[in-house]
Amino acid sequence: MTPGDVVSAVLSRSPAALGVLLFRSLPFAAWALVSRRARPAARLAPAAAVLALLLGAWRWRPGLVHDLAPVPGLFAYFALCALGIHALCRWAPRSVLRGGAALVAGCLLFVALPALFVRTPGVAPMVIFGWEAALSAHSYAVDGLRARPSWRDALSFLLVHPTLVFAERPSQTSPLGADWRGGARVVLGTVTLVGRDAMLLAVAQVPWLRPRDLDAVTGPAGYAAFVLSQLPLLLGLYCAHSGLASIQIGWMRVLGFRLPERYRYPLLAVTPRDFWERWNAWIGRWVHLYLYRPVGRALYRRLPMRPAASLAALASFVACGLLHDVGAWGLRATSGRTSFTVSFTVLFFVIGVVYAVWQLVERRGASRPRATPVLARAAAWVAMMHLVCVVAWLAVPVLRGGHLPPSVRRTATAARERIMRTLREDSSRSASD
Repeated sequence: MTPGDVVSAVLSRSPAALGVLLFRSLPFAAWALVSRRARPAARLAPAAAVLALLLGAWRWRPGLVHDLAPVPGLFAYFALCALGIHALCRWAPRSVLRGGAALVAGCLLFVALPALFVRTPGVAPMVIFGWEAALSAHSYAVDGLRARPSWRDALSFLLVHPTLVFAERPSQTSPLGADWRGGARVVLGTVTLVGRDAMLLAVAQVPWLRPRDLDAVTGPAGYAAFVLSQLPLLLGLYCAHSGLASIQIGWMRVLGFRLPERYRYPLLAVTPRDFWERWNAWIGRWVHLYLYRPVGRALYRRLPMRPAASLAALASFVACGLLHDVGAWGLRATSGRTSFTVSFTVLFFVIGVVYAVWQLVERRGASRPRATPVLARAAAWVAMMHLVCVVAWLAVPVLRGGHLPPSVRRTATAARERIMRTLREDSSRSASD
């Protein structure tokens, strides 16, 4: 494949990247247009950037405009859904809201309906947006019980503010357009998204970097080849998330808001806890407040502190995996595949078990003599990278097709058949006795 072929292939995959940029930019452009304390030039600049994006897409490929045509209509639909969530929070009983009614309504309105009824290549990024809006809807319902927010607060938080926790939403620290360095961050995020596609397409031409299955490993050399083949997928997954976060942080900075970083170099983590504190900090904070804390409070009344904390963390991982299954189903449903799977739930359960075991090993090894800090951290980082590569090998097929890798499914099927055969033999033996 020549460099020109790579460019053509990247442009053929551009509805997703352009859809992300357009759909993430529309809320900020609308917020800027209705902002009261801003100069006209500052108000119009985000809208002009969106218009330039559409003109550039039409210039590159006229068909892209057709693919992205549903974006403004879906944005208006999401605005109506945000008002519906606000009405639900005003009139529904508090016990119903705390029980997750807004989260269920958000998944239905923001994820399920767009995924089922809009079938265009540019709709997938809107499902991701809707999935995050559903999480924000739950926070809005729980934290807004005391604040009594207005419908303007609902629109700005659910559609503009990306931090997912209503009580911790940032306040405006500078006038709109005063800090245009946010525009450079938006450009960086766009380049990251498009560069990710180019990198994956180019890497696909290198035979020894193509994805390998773990069951094909026959020795140390095979395992090294497996790890190297997973690194581009892991880097591509990180670039997709990091590019999206850069677009959000950049636009919020243009509007005068300072956000905490969403990804704090997670590939430098040395423990699972360190990794999850660095990876997607906004969703991590949401999980901590609305999953871990409620489950932890319930378990602390019945169990000692450490077992309760471990079980609360495991339950949070499982619930987070189920939410990821909802989002992954929405992405697959945009292409007509409407079967729901719980592969992410199983994967996050395994991650939660590994997290708990790692924490237990760390606590037991705290009193033992250690190697020098540099060597200890280097060894921990190498072990963590191996673990992350294995998780990436499990997660990428789940994200694409909704299923774990074939070798894992074959192993699970064989284990299930072995267990069922053992149970049948035991029951027949007990019946004969």
